[in-house]
Amino acid sequence: MMFYPAINMDHRSLRLRTSKFGRSLKGKIIIDDRYALADYRLYVYQNREQLQQLETNILDAANMLYDIGRGLTDDASSRYHARDTAWRWTKHRRDENPTTTYSGLQDYLVTRLKKHDMKLQDRYSSFESPEREVIGRYIDWAEDTYLPDNWIGSLRLRMKSIPLFFYEAWYDTKEWSNPYRKAYDFLDGLFRDARRFYQQSYKLTQLQQYQQDVIYRINAELSEYYDAINLIRTLRRLYDQPYTNHDKPTAQEIDEMLFEMGMDDALPHWDPEVCQRCDGQGQLNQRRCSTCMGYGYHNPLRLYPVLYPGSYGRGKLYNLNLESQNPFLLFGNDDTYYRRGNTLRELPFPDDIDQLLDKAESINSRDD
Repeated sequence: MMFYPAINMDHRSLRLRTSKFGRSLKGKIIIDDRYALADYRLYVYQNREQLQQLETNILDAANMLYDIGRGLTDDASSRYHARDTAWRWTKHRRDENPTTTYSGLQDYLVTRLKKHDMKLQDRYSSFESPEREVIGRYIDWAEDTYLPDNWIGSLRLRMKSIPLFFYEAWYDTKEWSNPYRKAYDFLDGLFRDARRFYQQSYKLTQLQQYQQDVIYRINAELSEYYDAINLIRTLRRLYDQPYTNHDKPTAQEIDEMLFEMGMDDALPHWDPEVCQRCDGQGQLNQRRCSTCMGYGYHNPLRLYPVLYPGSYGRGKLYNLNLESQNPFLLFGNDDTYYRRGNTLRELPFPDDIDQLLDKAESINSRDD
C-alpha cells in the first residue's frame, strides 16, 4: 500500500521538476507582465540558428513526403524550382482530384497510348480504323521494349522517334481527314511529351530510389516530428503583435515542450531593467522618453520592440527593432521587411504529416 501513490505519478512532471531545467524555474519573479516570457525570448535569440534549422528540417520533410506522394506526373519538374517553393506541401490540402501518376517512362508511354486507343475505339466502334492499327503497333512496341528510367530508355525513345519523324513529315502533306496523318501527328506529339517527361522526372526518379528509407525514418521519428512542430509553433507565438496577443503561449506550455525536446540546462535570464523615468511606458506627456529611447527598458539586448516610437521614421524603427523581430523563416527579403511586410512560412500540423505520410506510403507500396 505504501507504493500505491507512485503508480499514478506523473513521471514527466517529476522528471521536469527534478531536472536542472525544472529547478531553474522555481521561485521566478515576474517584474512586469509585458516581460513575463522574456527568458523564453532570450532562449530563442541565443539558439535561433538551431531553431531555424529545425524549422527548415520540418518543411523539408513535409515537402519530401508531398513529392513522394504525388509520384511521377506530367508536371514533375515544377517541384524542383528553387527553395521559393518551400511551402508546396500545402497543396495536398487542395488535391481533391487525384492526378494521373506514372511509375516511369514505359508506364507513361503505355498509359497514354492505351488511353488514346480507347478513345478511338469508342469513336470507330462499328468498323476497323487505320488509325487504331498504327496506334496498336506502337502499344506493342512500348509494352515489349525494355525502357528503363535512365539513358538507355531515353536513347531507345529517341531512336524510335527517328522513323516516326519521317512518317509524320510524309503524311503531313496529306489532307486533314487522312487517318494516318492523325495517327502520326498524335504519336509525334506523344514522343515529344515522353522525352520532356523523362527530362523533368529525372530528379524525382532519383528520389524514388531512396523514398522507402525516407518513409521509414520519418515513421521511426514520428513523435519527435510532432514535438518539434508543436515547439516551433509555440515559440513563434512569442512574437505575436499585441493585436493577436490572445493566443500567447503560457510558461508552463513552453516548459513542458522544451523539456520533452531534451532541454536540461537552466533557462537563461533576461532582466529588462525597466526605465524608472517613464515607468516603463517609453514616453512622458506624449513625448518619447530620452532616457530609454522609447523602449521602456534599459537592457542593451533589445528583445522587445520600441514601445513608443514617437517621431521615428520607418527605416529607423526597423533598425531599432532588429533584435526583437521574429527569427523564424519569413517570405520576402529581410531588408524590405518594414516596407512590404513579411509573413511566416506555413508549418504543417501533425495531422498534415499523417496525411502526407499515408499518401507517400500508398504510392510507394503501389510502385513496388
